[in-house]
Amino acid sequence: AGTGGAALSQLFAVQLDELSGQANMTFLQAFNFDAHIALNPANNLIYVVDFHAPSFTTYDPATGTLGATVAINGPAQFPVAAFGPDGNLYLGNMANNKLYTVDLTTGDLTFVVDVPFISGGDLTFNAFGDPILVSRDAGGAAYKLDLVGGAHVMVESGISALVNGLATDQFGNLLASNKGE
Repeated sequence: AGTGGAALSQLFAVQLDELSGQANMTFLQAFNFDAHIALNPANNLIYVVDFHAPSFTTYDPATGTLGATVAINGPAQFPVAAFGPDGNLYLGNMANNKLYTVDLTTGDLTFVVDVPFISGGDLTFNAFGDPILVSRDAGGAAYKLDLVGGAHVMVESGISALVNGLATDQFGNLLASNKGE
């Protein structure tokens, strides 16, 4: 496979060698937009959200095929995307600081909760099903979100203010990627 050329975003599969600790990256797909991804564990498809459009498509890592583009019926600027334990795709909007779920067929948004600090970063769900948002605000901090009452609690500060990807490993540890400058 190639390197993806001069695309704005590139998707890679990463395999970690447990003995050496080295990460081996395999190029999968290039995108000509600012892509934010979420893996759907129900169907093993990667949902690729276009930050600016607003829209999303799917990428099937088993076949290397892209799905149809689905327009999101709402504002642009979704840097936050994660599937929750309830099977919903959650999208955080930077323009209005709101967290939504999106219908995977129609692109219709359902408001979940106001989040006063979406400014990039990302969202994951911990082993207990709690949503954890890492924001670039306040110098970089992680928040446990309250999806019902909106009483969000900071659980960690001093995280990089340039986080642009977040996941939880099998032990409940947060894994973050950082946007270099």
